[in-house]
Amino acid sequence: MYEKNLPRNVGIRQEFQDGVIEFINWAKTQHAFMDREKIRCPCSKCKNGKYKSTEKVTYHLLRKGFVENYYNWTSHGEPKYEPSMLENNLPDETTLHWNNYEQLNWDQRMVIAATGPIFPPVHVSHQSNKDETGISSNDRGESFLDVISGADQPLYSGSKNHSQLSAVARLVNIKFEYNLPQSCYDEISQLIGEFLPQDHTLPKNYCSTKKLIREMRLPIEKIDACKAGCMLFWKDDKHLEFCKFYGHARYKPVNGQKPHRKRSAYATLRYLPITPRLQRLYASNTTAEHMSWHATHETENGVMCHPSDAEA
Repeated sequence: MYEKNLPRNVGIRQEFQDGVIEFINWAKTQHAFMDREKIRCPCSKCKNGKYKSTEKVTYHLLRKGFVENYYNWTSHGEPKYEPSMLENNLPDETTLHWNNYEQLNWDQRMVIAATGPIFPPVHVSHQSNKDETGISSNDRGESFLDVISGADQPLYSGSKNHSQLSAVARLVNIKFEYNLPQSCYDEISQLIGEFLPQDHTLPKNYCSTKKLIREMRLPIEKIDACKAGCMLFWKDDKHLEFCKFYGHARYKPVNGQKPHRKRSAYATLRYLPITPRLQRLYASNTTAEHMSWHATHETENGVMCHPSDAEA
């Protein structure tokens, strides 16, 4: 990988050119690590930080060479194994998934990258142990099985390009990329379903889609707030119905015709817990390498090229 030039820099070695072609052909098959038709460029300048066309990546590699120490193509689909993690932390069923990572399709790899290496075991036991969130291990296992089954299930009989999960993932990505309303998503799903064979497995609406991918979503905590922005109804104050500073009502008036309707707060704060988001970044092979760069990148004694090179 790093013996690019012929002696005296009179040209590029044929072995290096063949290796670049082999790398490009491999990267083009790893759809979970691509941005549509583009792949990450591992040249010494881009350092896997940019997505480019395969032609542009080939040109960069032939001209600039690979980024240093990129023997394990983790940004292009190769798994990064941690022996201590496999031996000590993962359940037996989970370890089987990681040991057979090469045999998984890209949809299954996407599920593993999204849920993390320590996901619920595939085998669901008869004992149900609830964690601090009140969700039993059986429920977590069944939810994970739903996602895995979606990765295995073809979109319709004979489909070779998409599984149920890959089609849903593309549609959801388009919805958020172009800020489509839910009603528009439902109409598009129903229209595509009319084009597909009758035995298709595409969800009919956004509600069904969310049920399929709920295990891959990151948690959001909704906290009621005062409409004047002076306090949160949280922790010791979560049972209050009026602002303790100015007496503003917490909830909107309930319509007399629907007295049993759930009350709606005037203002709501949506809190995004940081811990599961950091765990997700470290769980994915694609992002874990970048998250640990400060601690693992090579430094030259006496030279500071980045704040992380300093002792402090």
